Amino acid sequence: MIHRPNARVEFYKCVLNSDLSGDNEHMVSTVFFYFTHKGEKHDLHADVKHKIGANFEVGTYEVSLPAGYKGPFNHKAFSNEAVNYLGLVIPTSQTVKRDTERYAITFPVGMIVEFDVAEPELGG
Repeated sequence: MIHRPNARVEFYKCVLNSDLSGDNEHMVSTVFFYFTHKGEKHDLHADVKHKIGANFEVGTYEVSLPAGYKGPFNHKAFSNEAVNYLGLVIPTSQTVKRDTERYAITFPVGMIVEFDVAEPELGG
């Protein structure tokens, strides 16, 4: 029997440098994605803090939990895929957008991944 992951993440956009209020050594990017689990699809986003100029395969990253989502989630698997997504999209876009008081580069590139999400245990 073939194992099929029970969750799907469909990344559809990344805003590089979405938060310029940080220090001069790090940048915060926001990844936008659809998360589907048990037939429910959620439109979510999460922040990825990364060192400026870091190699995407070796750099140190902090990936937030999806904003506003309180259901089951595999943060470790998602974090790995979010970093892979950043490595994929950053060299692909040349669209620069001005957003109020900050400059951000938007990457409208998609990537789909699947992984398992453990169900919370019931009882005590």
